[in-house]
Formats: sequence, structure tokens, C-alpha cells
Amino acid sequence: MKPLKTLLALGVAMAVSVTSFAETNTQTVNAKAVATEQINAIKTSTAQKAAEVKESTKVKAKEVKESVAEKTEAVKAKASAATENAKVKAEAAKMATTEKAATARETLNSAKTATTEKVAAVKATAAEKTATVKKSQKVNINKASEEELQSLAGIGESKAKAIVEYRKKAGKIKSAAELSNIPGIGEATVEKVAPYLTF
Repeated sequence: MKPLKTLLALGVAMAVSVTSFAETNTQTVNAKAVATEQINAIKTSTAQKAAEVKESTKVKAKEVKESVAEKTEAVKAKASAATENAKVKAEAAKMATTEKAATARETLNSAKTATTEKVAAVKATAAEKTATVKKSQKVNINKASEEELQSLAGIGESKAKAIVEYRKKAGKIKSAAELSNIPGIGEATVEKVAPYLTF
């Protein structure tokens, strides 16, 4: 009977163990399922967050790219405007320089023309004086006044005074050659006036 009790106790113990094991196994399976669900939820949540971060990064990258593109365009536009402005200023400066050069040329040409006209007028006046002296009667060197002496080519105010002074000191001038004794009158002047003198 003892063995039967032992056997019965052993069976009961086994049944309790099996039940306990089954419960533990069920709990383990349940815990495993819960853990799996939690892991899957974490994975899903992480994946969603990763996708959101990735999308957000893409959006930000796109915004940064667009901002950089806009700023680049703005800088290009400013550079283009500055280049155009510089070209306009350079063209204006070139035109102003060209206009100034043209004005300077016109002024120079006007000055040359005026100078040429003055020279021509002086030559004409000199030619008229020479013609007047040639056409007029000869000048008497001993009787002529200072003004009359100045009508001779090469005789100005100072030379005319010198001739009158010489006449007062030396008396009558007898020849054209004697004029070379007067200070300031050289041989060239004597040669010019000799044909127009009387003594």
C-alpha cells in the first residue's frame, strides 16, 4: 500500500508540476507575445520616427537648397546689375571724353584759324605799309619828322628819335651809309631804307 501511496503522491506531484509548468509555459508564451508586440510596436514607432526624420530632413534640405538657389540668383542679379551699371558709366565717361576731345579739337582749330587770320592780317598790313612807302615820295632824311621817319620799313619810334638826335648833334646826313653810325641802326636797316631816302 505504501508503494501505491507513493505512486499516487508522485502522480499528484506530477500533475501539479505539469499544471504548473503549463501555466508557466502559458505565462511565458503570453509574456513572449507581449514582448513581441512591444518590440514590434517599438520597431513600428522607430520606423515611423525615422521616416518622419527622413522626410523632415528632405524638406529642410529642399528648403536650404531653394534658399541657396534664391540667394545665388539674387547675387547674380546684383552682379549683373553692377556690371551693367559699370558698362553704362564707362560708356558715359567714354562719350564725355570723346565730346571733350572734340570740343578741344574745335577750340584748337578755331585758335589755329584765328591765328592764321591774324597772321594774314599782319602780313596784309605790313604789305600795305611797304606799298605806301614805295608809292609815296621819298623821305628827306634831314627834314623828316619822327612820324615821317617811322613810315620807313624797319624804322620804329626809338630809331626815329635816334635819327633826329643824330641830326641835331652831327648836322646834315649826307648818305644812307652814315645812318649806320646811329646806335640801333644796322646795315640791314640801312639797305631797306636807302632806296626811299633823299638828302
